[in-house]
Amino acid sequence: MGKKIHILLTFTAVTLTLCYGSQCPKPSVEQVIQAKAQLRDPLKADKTCSMTQICKRSDGDPTMQEGRCPNGADPLHILNPTIGDAEPRVLYRQDSKTNFKLICPFMDPEQPICCNDDQVEIMIKGTGYQMDPDDGNLTLTNFTVDPDYACTMFQSCAKVSIVAAASLQSSEAFLDFLGFNGKQQGKSIIKFLFSKDHTASLVDNIHSCDEAVPGDNVFDQYANCKNCTCAYCDSACKPPEVNADIGFFDGFNGELVGISYGVLIAFSIIFQLLRCYCAKKQKVNESMEEDSADADEQTKDKIGVNAGYESSTPKQKLISNKFE
Repeated sequence: MGKKIHILLTFTAVTLTLCYGSQCPKPSVEQVIQAKAQLRDPLKADKTCSMTQICKRSDGDPTMQEGRCPNGADPLHILNPTIGDAEPRVLYRQDSKTNFKLICPFMDPEQPICCNDDQVEIMIKGTGYQMDPDDGNLTLTNFTVDPDYACTMFQSCAKVSIVAAASLQSSEAFLDFLGFNGKQQGKSIIKFLFSKDHTASLVDNIHSCDEAVPGDNVFDQYANCKNCTCAYCDSACKPPEVNADIGFFDGFNGELVGISYGVLIAFSIIFQLLRCYCAKKQKVNESMEEDSADADEQTKDKIGVNAGYESSTPKQKLISNKFE
């Protein structure tokens, strides 16, 4: 029986959270802050129950001791729940005690508890969405969501531990995980449908994970909020500002450039000196070769003249003798 009740309560909480979230406005900031302050008030130390009053009773309506909520504690009629602190107490009505025993058989309704008769009534109303755990049939709930809303919600929660651990890669997979895969032993399935028809689909105010929380830590009517960390939101860690203006000499290494130009100039000077030296040496060698060639020619000429003079002398002598 305990297992049945546990499954029953799990489905009730999920159903009330998902199916009626768009129709149940959140408590105002003042109510949240007031409730927190009361918990810290030493004069109210005995008020250990943080209660959310669901039912709205007007003048002439029966009190909680006298009867049920005039609206039937239907979640559709929850307009603005009242948050407050209270002392644990025993339920007023016998029907509330009987219903509480069905929901929480492990607790004694005759003892003071943090629950009132109206809250018992709304929990009983929520169990109407759940089939008998021993029954073979399942309760299939279709819930329509705006696709842009679902996508933004997934992107905002993509790196949260449970989402990252389940390796969910899309908004559809994320909602499917919430509706079925997250609690496979449950006897209910929530199927999420996507529609742009705002009269039939859930559209709410979704914030990106990098949106900054004001200094008073109150964000979207919730108190004690903090900014997302880098572990859960990459865009929350803004990159450092970089000066995009690049000057003409930015990145210019004067020392390295000076050394490079110095080596180039020294190499050019040495190269030119060697070139001049080689050219001068070659010119000297050519001049010496020319002088040597001229000397050889002159020597040959002298040798030729002497040889001619000596060879003609006997002939001249012979002619001379003949005439003689």
